[in-house]
Amino acid sequence: MINIKKSLSTGTINYKDESVRKKVRDEFLKKCYMCEGTPIQNYEIDHFYPQNIFPHLINSYENLFYICSKCNKIRPKDINTSSDNEVLDNTTDDVEKYITLDVSLDECKKAIITANYTGNTNIDKKVDNTIFLLEKIYNGKGTTSESYICLKDDIVDDVIQFLSDLVLYEDDYKGTQFESRFKNKLLIELDKSSKYSSFKNTIFKKKGFDETTF
Repeated sequence: MINIKKSLSTGTINYKDESVRKKVRDEFLKKCYMCEGTPIQNYEIDHFYPQNIFPHLINSYENLFYICSKCNKIRPKDINTSSDNEVLDNTTDDVEKYITLDVSLDECKKAIITANYTGNTNIDKKVDNTIFLLEKIYNGKGTTSESYICLKDDIVDDVIQFLSDLVLYEDDYKGTQFESRFKNKLLIELDKSSKYSSFKNTIFKKKGFDETTF
């Protein structure tokens, strides 16, 4: 999950309108807000706070999130129905501060989801709930769906390619006339619009790089 800047709604909207759906898609950088997958062939508009529990928020723009159909099927239907099962809102909560996403490249090949607790009971509860949700999405924990397998393999392949590019940069391109071009290629992969950018940013930092001085 990545932090998203979302505009405030003005006037009356209908979440089914194509113009509204397109705006949500663009503001979420065309990435599923749960798995960070992009591009999405079958996307849906998710009501962060379920419409059957919060009918007054059905057409609230702030409540509309961009999600892939696979994540929407895995997403427990009781999420965000009460304060006990509320997850982090990546349009208002600093999810990149509260949760770190990494990937194991050994035989188990799984997402490693780490909580960065704050000491604030309300926030830490949402952090725990979010990790519970992401374990389902990335590692298939507690779900019969096997869609996570393809997702996991895609993340692993993407991270391995990114690691390979980092090594190429360090060993072959740094200090040459091609350094700037290859550096820009890596920065594009680290950008929020890139799929699985949270994972790649973790790998980047673990390798001792800092994006501000890269």
